[in-house]
Parts: sequence; C-alpha cells; structure tokens
Amino acid sequence: EYTMLCSQLKDIYPDYLLDRSILINNVHELKVNGFKLATASEYFKGLLKDIRLKELEQSKTIEEKEAEAKKTVSRRTRTRSLSEIEAESLKINYDDPVGLELALLFAHTVGDEKYNTNYKSNLNKDNVAAVIKASIRFQMPALSKCCFEFICDDLKKENFWFYWKLSKE
Repeated sequence: EYTMLCSQLKDIYPDYLLDRSILINNVHELKVNGFKLATASEYFKGLLKDIRLKELEQSKTIEEKEAEAKKTVSRRTRTRSLSEIEAESLKINYDDPVGLELALLFAHTVGDEKYNTNYKSNLNKDNVAAVIKASIRFQMPALSKCCFEFICDDLKKENFWFYWKLSKE
C-alpha cells in the first residue's frame, strides 16, 4: 500500500520538488523553489531527491511504529502523515557564499526570459568569477553560459588581462 501510494504521488508531482530552505555554511538561510532549483541544477536535483527519500523512510518508520502500537493504519492516516512531514533544509558548505547566493538567484529565473535578462544585470566584473565557480560546482550549465556571455560582451582591450587571469584560476 505504501509503495503504491508513493508511486501515484510521483506520477502526479515529484515530491522532491517541494520548496525548501538552504542553510549556507550553517549561518545564512535562503528559501528556494524546489522545482526551479532542480531544473537549474542536476546537483541540487539529486540532493533534493536524496533528502526526500530519507524523509519518506523516516515517515514510514514512524508510521510502522504507530501501526504496531495501534495494530491498524488506514489510508487516510498514511496520506495525512505524508503531508505532515517537515521538509528538511539543504545544508551546503561552500567557500564563497556570495557566488552561491547569486547562483541560487539565477535558479529562480530559469525558464523566464524577462527575469533571466534582469539577472544578467546582477553580474559584474567583481562577482562573475565567483558565480562561474558556483555554476560549475553545482552543475548549472545555463548559468555558466550566462556568465560566459557576460564576459564576451564585456571583453575589451582594457580588461583583457583581468579576464585572462580569471580564466587561469
């Protein structure tokens, strides 16, 4: 019964796409849209799936203990307990939280050209290196492309050496 219910839920709406909080370096917390984050990053998609499976297993264990105590569990109880699972925060340790925050901001613009254009205005010569590193680390190819487009658009003979040094990092 449990497996069938989980299968039906996954067909309708993958449950790992729930909105979450991301705790960066155990200090800074951000709210994120699970769907947009999973769309923008294979890394985060895998992490979201793993966390959700862990939450469902914990819920199943709790329910089995309750069922053992009561000797019966109705479908209604199972459905209610799935909705009552508290979503766990994603805990990320990363050496450049500014780059990660800008990468997460980008994740919320994926698929929306208007917001994606506005995101590009957040990039500048001082933060593009941090954002590229975050995009590579967290597997966000659309963000890497956006950063490379910014560099190509900004490249002049006056800043060529700056970007050349940046490419060597």
